[in-house]
Amino acid sequence: IDVAAATFALERYENGDSPSAASVLYSALRAQVPTCPFTRLKRLMGKHQKQWVVKPALPLMPRQIISLVSLTLQRKQYECLIVILLCFLGYLRISECLGLHRSAISFLGANGETLDEKGTPDRLLIRLGRTKTEPAAAFVSDKDTLWLVRLIHEVWKLLPTGSRRHKKKFVTTLTYPSFSSQLESLLVDLGYQDVHPDETNETAALKYSSHSLRRGRTTWSYVFLHRTYTQLSQEGRWNAEASVRVYVSG
Repeated sequence: IDVAAATFALERYENGDSPSAASVLYSALRAQVPTCPFTRLKRLMGKHQKQWVVKPALPLMPRQIISLVSLTLQRKQYECLIVILLCFLGYLRISECLGLHRSAISFLGANGETLDEKGTPDRLLIRLGRTKTEPAAAFVSDKDTLWLVRLIHEVWKLLPTGSRRHKKKFVTTLTYPSFSSQLESLLVDLGYQDVHPDETNETAALKYSSHSLRRGRTTWSYVFLHRTYTQLSQEGRWNAEASVRVYVSG
């Protein structure tokens, strides 16, 4: 089964399936078959990495975020707006944001006190549980994004309670496919994608995707807020600085 698992994962990887497919398979096998030589599997996959041509999503920067905010408010897509802002402000992955418990979001005042709906926040506190990398503590937004914090605070009041899973209330009822679809529609309508379908290549990557939010915040923080790679890896919960460099490059 060790050989079969390694062979199957490598075939998925080499034949053009999403790299994440191999990653998901790796995680599943690690949980189900602890005796599998996963170190060897990762090493083999690494050797074949150059065969996979990745077109990373371009970063969404603050000016584009403003345009997205305006259009989502016009369309009353409040849940989508909250996810966009939380992902951008907190370096969050989409999966993390969609799974956030409402109690994980706190609006703080200048002295760090928690504010109710009548207060005017200048900081946003996001508490995450254990992630796929390191346990996350708290993330506080930068002073440059105070207006985004206040906007989240106002839109927050318009959100529905959320779906109940295991008797817990979550931030949004959006699923990843629905959020991705809404975001893509917004980007196309704003003219950012400038999509010209290539009949010879149906899998041609779009310019922007949901991944652009996390990448945009990382790039912006590096270029304009002068964050170091070490700081970014801690704030965005990357295991290695090399991963951060990939997000900032280009």
